[in-house]
Amino acid sequence: AAAYLSVSKSHLYQLTSKGLIGHFKPAGKRIYFDKADLDEYLRRNRVRPQWEIEADAANWGRNKNE
Repeated sequence: AAAYLSVSKSHLYQLTSKGLIGHFKPAGKRIYFDKADLDEYLRRNRVRPQWEIEADAANWGRNKNE
């Protein structure tokens, strides 16, 4: 999981202890990760492209009245 996220093992443990990444601890010791949880973590804080912001701004008044 650490290699997949390109982070150190200690950083990965910090993420789990802070509740910032989903994980499983079935026996209370080893930590297991679902690939979907790792992908979700990687996709956090998406930076929207300028064209998407402009499209939302152009449609803002139209969607507000509907």
